[in-house]
Amino acid sequence: MKSVRNSESAASEVRTHPSFDAELRKFAKRNPVDAERLLKGLRRFVEAGVGDIERIRDTQILQRLKVSRELPRVYLARKGGITYLLGIEKRKIAYASRILEKMEKRAKESGQT
Repeated sequence: MKSVRNSESAASEVRTHPSFDAELRKFAKRNPVDAERLLKGLRRFVEAGVGDIERIRDTQILQRLKVSRELPRVYLARKGGITYLLGIEKRKIAYASRILEKMEKRAKESGQT
């Protein structure tokens, strides 16, 4: 796994979009072992600012966190020291335009643009 740590990675505050919570619960119900791995990676990101994070091209504010090659991608947006966890999506469709549009809409709902 590619690990990145910089001052931008660590967040002083993390907030979740309601849809993120629902998607995570649904994923955990279907795949409890993978959900635990995903949560472990999220904890590492939140607590230490470590993770494979990349800005998504052709979007205003979206970034994605990849915990593992096999696991879903986590979408996030950052503003003013606050990291907003917006949603998770299967890696095979994570970069489809309809998914990116959905995540950008969630970022706007969270006051990110």
